[in-house]
Amino acid sequence: MLKNHIKDTDLKKFYPNLANQLWGSQQNYQTQIDKAFDMLLNELHNRNIDSRLCMIPLDLKRPETATTHEPLTSVTETEATTGEAFMLNWQRRFVVNALSIAGTNWVIKLQGSNKIEKPASDDTSWKDISGASITLTTIGEQSVQFVESYRWVRCVSTPSGANPSLTYTVFCVDTMWDDVICYGTFVLLFTDFMLEINDVWDIRRQQALSAYTGALDSIRFPFDTDDDGIIDATGNEEQHATLRLVR
Repeated sequence: MLKNHIKDTDLKKFYPNLANQLWGSQQNYQTQIDKAFDMLLNELHNRNIDSRLCMIPLDLKRPETATTHEPLTSVTETEATTGEAFMLNWQRRFVVNALSIAGTNWVIKLQGSNKIEKPASDDTSWKDISGASITLTTIGEQSVQFVESYRWVRCVSTPSGANPSLTYTVFCVDTMWDDVICYGTFVLLFTDFMLEINDVWDIRRQQALSAYTGALDSIRFPFDTDDDGIIDATGNEEQHATLRLVR
């Protein structure tokens, strides 16, 4: 199901000084980000695209015996754990949701391998993926984007402190929609910032609107055509659909 993972830090990748424009009544731009995401969902509905079949998560704790459309697998760990290997498709966002936590902290990181066949747990091809590490100290969801490409990925968890315990879900999702949400947010923000036609904020608004429209018309994304909760490696699901798709 298409989900919004965008935060202020993602907006600042486009405009590092954007926080200087915050209104006195707001601590961040999450309200506008959420509204832009709502606009995207409406746009998908208008184009006859089922958002439920987009951004299917790669569940890194999913048991091999799981049937289709299982909820994300919640596990409890009390010691350092190396997870199973999963084939990566187009997912470049690493997401960890801590449901309960004990101990000083837990470091959850993603490792990758480019072996053709599924690598063993002690295979020397496993490497830490740059930027794909999350430190948990409290409950809640955190995510990071990474840019390195691997055929296989696995999750490695490492606790610190006395009597550690962590109940969590961990997964990867594609980032195809991130720029669209960011551009839509900029359209909302710059429209409010502008004071007159063709001032600097109106020019940026026009640029953001053009980028938003262009991204919508050209985006290609994994699509769960058979509605089984998995992006299949065979067939055409991992070959990207487009918004021109009519089901």
